[in-house]
Amino acid sequence: GDARITIRFDPAQCAVSVYGPDEYSMSIKKRLDEIVGDTNLQLSKDNFSTMSDDGEYLVRKYGALPHHNSVIQFMLLSYIEGASPIDPTDQRWSVYELWDKHSNRFLAYCSVYRFFRFPEGTRARISQFWVAPDVQRRGHGLRLYTAVMRDLCTDPAVVDVTV
Repeated sequence: GDARITIRFDPAQCAVSVYGPDEYSMSIKKRLDEIVGDTNLQLSKDNFSTMSDDGEYLVRKYGALPHHNSVIQFMLLSYIEGASPIDPTDQRWSVYELWDKHSNRFLAYCSVYRFFRFPEGTRARISQFWVAPDVQRRGHGLRLYTAVMRDLCTDPAVVDVTV
């Protein structure tokens, strides 16, 4: 029989679907369900609201990686050639997500890594940046980038930001 499986990421639901006829695809589906777990996004550390003419948006910032980050990393590896996953044990990562406040739809993602800068301070590097393909060219990337830069530039420990 046909042993191919299809894995689809739904950015609106922040969920992964696995389609296939065999027990291998079912084991992948079970593992992805375990990774996603309960995506109760009210656990975010910081929230920033932002308004625009076409809606109201929420930027969520996580000082440590959110538990649904494994699904997002899986998606990034599918969309970005040369992407590499984030080490979930490294506390120097921050994650920002852009959500449509009314539909609770996941729109964009950004990860930031903080390096020590001699003699003191932190150098922040924007490492991964992704906007859902079906909502690109609508200003969501700029909206998230502006929120990230505003947050980093108001942090007194950050002395420069690189991309």
